[in-house]
Parts: sequence; C-alpha cells; structure tokens
Amino acid sequence: SNYERLGFLTTNTTRYTITSENAGTGSARSLEVSFYTAASDPTSTDITSGCFSVWKNSGTGIVKLWVNDGGTMKSVALV
Repeated sequence: SNYERLGFLTTNTTRYTITSENAGTGSARSLEVSFYTAASDPTSTDITSGCFSVWKNSGTGIVKLWVNDGGTMKSVALV
C-alpha cells in the first residue's frame, strides 16, 4: 500500500494521540499545530471553514482559539 494519513491511536483508556502515518511511496510528514500573530482578529478568509487556529491579536495582546463555523467566526479567549 501507498498512503499518507493521520492516525488516531489510543494511549490508554482515556486518551488518544493524533499521528502522521505513511507507507510505500507515501512521504513521512510532520503534523503541524500553528500559532498565529497579527495586528487584528482573523476573518473567514484567514481560517478555512471547518478549521480552527490559535491566534494572538498583537494590537490587544489577547490570545484566542478561533473557529470558522461555516463562514461565521467564533472564538474563546485563552487565559
């Protein structure tokens, strides 16, 4: 088999791990979790619908978890 995929593995009875998997000619890739900093809050063009990001507004200094919910941006402050 040839593939590149994310794997969900159980580490014990209450936790899961997300891993990068590959076989054959599939490339071994890193799993990236990004932290963005910008002078303003993100818009629906910054974060793809159905995706999320940790974002720091450098103007206010506030860090939030943002999600694009079908074009509607929703957030929660991280303190």
